[in-house]
Amino acid sequence: MRLLIYAFLIFSSSYIVAQVTTDMRLEVASQKEKTVCYNIDVRQFGGNDAVMLAGQNYRFFYSSESLDFDESSWDLKLKDTEYTFKLVQHQNKVDATGVGTLAFENDLGFINASIILNGTNSHGSFLKKNAWITLAKMCFDKVGIQADQQVVIARSNLTSAYGRAYVELSYVDADGLIQSLPIRSTQDIGL
Repeated sequence: MRLLIYAFLIFSSSYIVAQVTTDMRLEVASQKEKTVCYNIDVRQFGGNDAVMLAGQNYRFFYSSESLDFDESSWDLKLKDTEYTFKLVQHQNKVDATGVGTLAFENDLGFINASIILNGTNSHGSFLKKNAWITLAKMCFDKVGIQADQQVVIARSNLTSAYGRAYVELSYVDADGLIQSLPIRSTQDIGL
C-alpha cells in the first residue's frame, strides 16, 4: 500500500511541475503628453518545453475618467498571418457605483477583444519557459484626471462583480488539441 501511495505522490508532483501556466502583465510601452500605450505580455511558467500559443480572449477595465481607449491603436505583435485580432466590445463612462471594489467604478471603461489562431497546423508564436513575450499593444488618450491611470486585467477574484468573463489564454498541446492555459499571476497598471 505504501508503495502505491509513494508512486502516486511522485506521479502527482511530476504532473504539477510539468503543468503549463502563465504570468501576465501590462507594461508601459510608450508615453507622451496626450497618450500612453501598454504592452500585453505573457510568459510560460512550468511545463518542460515551449508551447504554441492558441486563441486568447482579453478583458480589461480602465478608469475612463483619466483614459480613453483608442480603438484603432491595437497593435498585434504576433504574426498577423497566423493570428487574427478582433475588438469585440468597448464601452466607457459606465457608472457601476457600488457594484464591485474597483476605485474607478463610477467611471468604468471596458475592453473585450480576442486574438484567434488561424489553425492548429500553423506556425504560431511559442511561449518559452520564463521568457516574456509581447502579444499586443493598446493605446489610450489621456483625459481628465491624469493621476488615476488604472488598467486592470479581468479576473475572478477582482472583477467578478462587473461580469463573469475574464482573460482566457490557450495553447496547442503535443497532440494538436487546444488546451486552457491557466494564468498564475497578473500585473495591472496603477493598482
